[in-house]
Amino acid sequence: MHDYFILTTSDAPETCTIGPLPDQLARQKWRITKGQPMGEHHPARARLDMDKRYPGHVVPDLVTNTFHLYIISHRLKPLLEGEAEGEYLPVSIYNHKGRVAAEDCYIANVFKAVDCVDRSRSEFTESAMKPGQLSILKRLQLDPERIPPDARLFRLKDMPALLIVRGDLRARLEEAGITGTHYVGMGEPCLFV
Repeated sequence: MHDYFILTTSDAPETCTIGPLPDQLARQKWRITKGQPMGEHHPARARLDMDKRYPGHVVPDLVTNTFHLYIISHRLKPLLEGEAEGEYLPVSIYNHKGRVAAEDCYIANVFKAVDCVDRSRSEFTESAMKPGQLSILKRLQLDPERIPPDARLFRLKDMPALLIVRGDLRARLEEAGITGTHYVGMGEPCLFV
């Protein structure tokens, strides 16, 4: 049996936080947080600015943001793209002074969603607006019987803004020295909204 983890960003103070999104991307970000293709809705190379409310300026491989997007570096992209069908939308990151900090970044939009939340062992609040969807997650447990054997990277069908990584993929990311990541194991306390 495999271990699974919620992939999220670290809270290292030296790393940057992105915000706000440019208008064209802000209007369509719902597509990405639900794993829907962006296609022509994504600008050729979107500009993402570091949020001035957060002083961190280092661009890690997985970039913190307040939009539930997985903004990744060119180093992380090849490690993820073979794991699940999706698209990698090019973006550039600009620092607090308006200068380019990283040109070769991407928003990872993974399409695969798996219906595998073990609701009897997870702690959550179901959405009043969208029955069947989770609006607050405090502890996650998955039913491994409902996860395809080859799934190493996928979204949760009940909360599609979250990406799940299998333990062997996590090990590959750690071995590659990928920065900016934090992993929440099954049964660990968390808070995702």
